[in-house]
Amino acid sequence: AKSDFVIDIVAMTLVPYVDWVLRDALKKGFEVLYFVARDGHPLKLIADAIIEENNWKIETKYLYASRRTWRVQSYFDKIDDIFWLEQGGSFNDLHSKEELFKALLIDEETFRKIVPQVDLDNVDWNQKQPGLQLVPILRASCELHAYLLEIAAEKRTLSCEYLLQEFDKTKKFACVEYWGRGYNQQCMTRLWNYAIGEAQETYYYYARSIYPSE
Repeated sequence: AKSDFVIDIVAMTLVPYVDWVLRDALKKGFEVLYFVARDGHPLKLIADAIIEENNWKIETKYLYASRRTWRVQSYFDKIDDIFWLEQGGSFNDLHSKEELFKALLIDEETFRKIVPQVDLDNVDWNQKQPGLQLVPILRASCELHAYLLEIAAEKRTLSCEYLLQEFDKTKKFACVEYWGRGYNQQCMTRLWNYAIGEAQETYYYYARSIYPSE
């Protein structure tokens, strides 16, 4: 039930995390916190309520983001290894050719032309992790690598324009996620530095990492 979810999950995990983030951000002098899609949506709602209750002086904004807007666009000279990996990669949850095309930012006609080694008509999309089984072929294709770098250059401008629209580099800001490996941060940082024409650190909050505790 919704009430059980609020009591067991939101109250016990999300609220304390956001409360800690806000107190730490204020202590570190952050002026704006960007809550990154999609986990950031409920986190921002919690943050706004806590800020209002305490009358704290810190801005919150929602930042739209996804693998399809940051990953490929941040590739300048080569495709990152993580793009192909099973954990955190772009192909570990694909169950249709349409999802494959979205992950590669490609249309079917172009895909069939530059990667003829993949016989799309004989892929069983109902099997376990069909996308991952295609990775060795995709990764070995020089034509696909060239295409991805070309499309990255084309689409990078729009991604950078959005970051410039949302971020104010004159204000100290940080982004808030719930959990991850930090790869989205790495991609976003490359795009942000490209957009502003200089190297600037980005700061992210995570409740936890996908990696085991050490």
